[in-house]
Amino acid sequence: MRLTFDQLHYWKKPAVVCLCAQLVDMRVSALVEQLTAAALRNRIDIDSRPYKPHVTLLRKAKGLPQTSVESIVWQANGFCLAESCSTPHGVQYRVLKHWQCASVGAG
Repeated sequence: MRLTFDQLHYWKKPAVVCLCAQLVDMRVSALVEQLTAAALRNRIDIDSRPYKPHVTLLRKAKGLPQTSVESIVWQANGFCLAESCSTPHGVQYRVLKHWQCASVGAG
């Protein structure tokens, strides 16, 4: 799977600046659909907003910085379930489980 992060966005409500992918690889979209279907089958509440691949660059932001960004291409051969944990030193992420792309759609 490949994503090209190429747009800088400011999301007012969470007050974050993110680098977003304008176009989404079909394989990423298929994975999102499979995970959404699995969550619904298991009665897990999901966010109703459309999936928006992003990388958070800045928290507690007051607006969008006046800067340009170069595209960043990110290639993945798997995905993980991560837990975000707030600490006195900031947010840390702990991987709970990891899957290779070959197992996507199996089972």
